[in-house]
Amino acid sequence: MKIVLDDNEVAACPECEAAAVQTRDSSPTRDRYRCGRCGASFDTFDVRERRGHDGLSGMARRLLEADPDDVGTEGNA
Repeated sequence: MKIVLDDNEVAACPECEAAAVQTRDSSPTRDRYRCGRCGASFDTFDVRERRGHDGLSGMARRLLEADPDDVGTEGNA
């Protein structure tokens, strides 16, 4: 689950910038947060602007943002 700081900002992994920051138990010998994407552990997360407000990511986001002339069905008969 994303840690949402406000409507436009999320907690992000300092290693990979993913908004997949998860809290860990409060043991004093372990880092406080863990990234669900790359597995990095850390005590403080980065803050970045929220992306994909429309819920699209990955291939769906790239297709939405692509120039229609660059998207084709070449090779598909």
